[in-house]
Amino acid sequence: MNFFLVYILISSPIFTPLLKGIRVYQACIASRQGDVCNFTPSCSQFAFEAIEKKGILGILMAFDRLERCNYTSWNYVGRYYGVRYVEGRGYKLYDPVIREPLPPTTPVVEGGAPRTFADYLYGKGEWEASILEHEREIPSRDTGRVYIQMGKAYWMMGSRKEARNCLVRAGGDTASLFLGLMWLEERRIDSALCYLQRAGAFRKEVDIFLEDLKYIQKKNPVLAGALSAIVPGSGRIYSGFTGDGIFSFLFVVGNLSISYLYHREGRTIPSNAFLGFASLLYLGDIYGSVRSANLQNERHYDDISLLFRRNFNGLF
Repeated sequence: MNFFLVYILISSPIFTPLLKGIRVYQACIASRQGDVCNFTPSCSQFAFEAIEKKGILGILMAFDRLERCNYTSWNYVGRYYGVRYVEGRGYKLYDPVIREPLPPTTPVVEGGAPRTFADYLYGKGEWEASILEHEREIPSRDTGRVYIQMGKAYWMMGSRKEARNCLVRAGGDTASLFLGLMWLEERRIDSALCYLQRAGAFRKEVDIFLEDLKYIQKKNPVLAGALSAIVPGSGRIYSGFTGDGIFSFLFVVGNLSISYLYHREGRTIPSNAFLGFASLLYLGDIYGSVRSANLQNERHYDDISLLFRRNFNGLF
């Protein structure tokens, strides 16, 4: 039964006419309007891909995108949107249906000239080769430092489990700092703080970091959705997307007002059409508010990592 329901919501052929309608809009209307969309893919293409991949959720994603396509979107360049040059359209905000994961943070590299050939390989980005060279050094060199370098190389290769094992074997305050940053990037704040507090040699810097950490606030996605359910757009404003919130409010209230005016004139069909459109905008706004809070929290963790590097970069 549950499988059948999922099939109906995501893979049902009922979305085929809607997808074809979007293609007709792109060919007959959008092509004559000129390039008015701020994003790539365009809002209509985003809607097509979202509905095709996500089904009924894609409809909410499409209406959320419509509410975000306003002139204030450019205020979020660099933090929430990338910019790409599109042939024939110029520079556009990059906002795909499936968000691409952020690249891992580069570990702090110790300053000064490379000490060994393994360090040279690490500096050239040849992580695996540097690990092999470091393994040869273990019997004859500072074991703790070698394991730290191996841990950083594994980290850059994306092998976090091996990286943690090396850093744990290295021990010491420096390894604890790297382990703290690693847990920060995996959004495990409690584990990160546990290791940071073990770095006794850097107690002063850790205390400054923890003090700064208090000023980075997280957003509650449930609260954001509830706020927009009560007052359209308020959840987006709460999440830090003030411009999107204002436009969402205007979109929803504007379409409701038009629906009401048609209703007063006894024109049922246009009244119901605008009411339905307003309802989808309303639901899309709730979805978008939850999304905005989650997106803000993703950047929250990025801010923490940046804050860490700002406080500790000079120590390595």
